[in-house]
Amino acid sequence: MTNKESNTFLHISLRSTKQETSRKNYIKFLPVPVCETVESCEYIVTPKREVLIMDLLEKYSKRSVLRRELEGKERVLQFVKAFKQVPPHFEVFVWSVLDEGPVYKMNLKWVIDNFELLWNEYNKHELTIISENGRVGLIISEYPGYVDSTFESDEILYQVKKWGLI
Repeated sequence: MTNKESNTFLHISLRSTKQETSRKNYIKFLPVPVCETVESCEYIVTPKREVLIMDLLEKYSKRSVLRRELEGKERVLQFVKAFKQVPPHFEVFVWSVLDEGPVYKMNLKWVIDNFELLWNEYNKHELTIISENGRVGLIISEYPGYVDSTFESDEILYQVKKWGLI
């Protein structure tokens, strides 16, 4: 093994370990009934994590997406609770924008039913949910809002993107 290969292997190993640790911490952060389900879910870490995310984001980029800018967490929760067409047996991949966490494979209906608990301070209120074929998805991003040209953050805004059945 060359020095470059050794460094690459070490880097991948460290990222994978960091993602495993992040998973354990996230599970501890969640309320008991939700943490038990998350703990039992299939999950993907580095190096497969990055390949999967790139594939899913490429599929997403080809979709027609509804975009909304919402003020406050309650508006985001109301938006998600209004989803009517959530099939009971549909798998999606769920991850936070955080580089430290794994990608989870979960049931979409369960994710939507437990969204308020999954979308939290631990993942900085950033969550991506995309089906394997890319036809269904939800991406929520948090960013500071600006009231005037002084660029002083006055509030937190959320960009919500959705497409497909939900």
